[in-house]
Amino acid sequence: MLRRTFLCMMVAWGSMFLSCQKDHSLVDSPLQSYLDAFRDEAANRGIEVDYEASPVEARLELHDGNVRLGWCNYNTSSPDQVVINTLFWDILDDLEKEKLVFHELGHCILKRPHLDSIRDDGRCKSIMHSGQKCSDNYSLNTRSDYLDELFLRR
Repeated sequence: MLRRTFLCMMVAWGSMFLSCQKDHSLVDSPLQSYLDAFRDEAANRGIEVDYEASPVEARLELHDGNVRLGWCNYNTSSPDQVVINTLFWDILDDLEKEKLVFHELGHCILKRPHLDSIRDDGRCKSIMHSGQKCSDNYSLNTRSDYLDELFLRR
């Protein structure tokens, strides 16, 4: 009887312990497909993105007092962190979400700074722009050119 009671207590304690554990996933699930697409687009251009060797954390967080759509937090003792503001995320379409995540991964993974160069047509040359001097024309028709610039800097 004592043994059975002990086993029941251990099972109950173990269940409580496991259910109270923090989720240690580095990437919020709505962002995973964009990280996968970033890796795949890099690979299509001969660039290896290895999240095992260089992990990155990606989070959706509400920052209603912040006007930025997203940002990259550089960390020395933990993975760099992409933060996407849900205040804006929820109103973006899929292509705009991709551009936003790719821009922040451009900072965190590719270590790219902002690039505010302007093309002859007045549009930004890169999706790595700051948004202060120009706007891009990221669409299904221009996506490939913008991604070539992102990964190959052309």
